[in-house]
Amino acid sequence: MRYALSAMHLERKLSARPDLLNEIGKRLDELNRKAQYFGDHSAVSEDNKDDRFIPSAFTHANVIAGLGGLYQDTLSTFSFRIQVSGDPRNLQNSENAAKIRALLLAAVRAAMLWRQVGGKRWHLIFFKSRVRPSLKRIQR
Repeated sequence: MRYALSAMHLERKLSARPDLLNEIGKRLDELNRKAQYFGDHSAVSEDNKDDRFIPSAFTHANVIAGLGGLYQDTLSTFSFRIQVSGDPRNLQNSENAAKIRALLLAAVRAAMLWRQVGGKRWHLIFFKSRVRPSLKRIQR
């Protein structure tokens, strides 16, 4: 809950910064091209050459590092920071740090989508019992 509320707070700060939104958009486009390069193009059928969505490409270490760098260059410049708890030895590993930053970027994007469909912070707080079953399904 703490991470979700923190991501929502960061999203509100980000929505007030069109320059950062543009930067994120540009860099996500670049990362999409990079992911296509790293993807397994043999998985794309001849009939569907224009549809190059290959999920494994987006989990390539270079793409994750790019997403982590994007978070670090944009969202982590705000005075408000999401405090990640865990074993410091794991958090000091650069690959783990990039994965965590990429997930935090995804959380802020999810918060933006949540707000765009009418979600509010208080919905999350007061309707936890409605959200919990969906979260349990995701965890499996």
